Amino acid sequence: HGNSPQHSGEWILVAGQVKGKTLNVQDGKITLKQDKDAFTGISAINHYRVPVKIRGNNIEHLDEPPTTTLMAGPVEAMRLESDYIEAMSAAKTLKREGDRLIISGDGIELQFRPAP
Repeated sequence: HGNSPQHSGEWILVAGQVKGKTLNVQDGKITLKQDKDAFTGISAINHYRVPVKIRGNNIEHLDEPPTTTLMAGPVEAMRLESDYIEAMSAAKTLKREGDRLIISGDGIELQFRPAP
């Protein structure tokens, strides 16, 4: 695998842009873990899973859509969650910048830092 941008631990979303809209990351805590064939974590309220294959720095989406558990929460957190899942569904690349993980795509940039 060489030095692909893998970090086995958990990441926390610290900033995000989706289609020109800034994510209100303070409205909920979003975490990310990179599994072999999916991104998983907590998206403000629910547990989510976005099936992907990582090849180098490229994110390939599989034919199955993202899934989340179906709990409701405050409207701001729910909005953050749906924007985040939309962004992850369109993510194309991931890269490390210092201690940050940047996931990006068309009109999308998500910045994560390692969970403490």
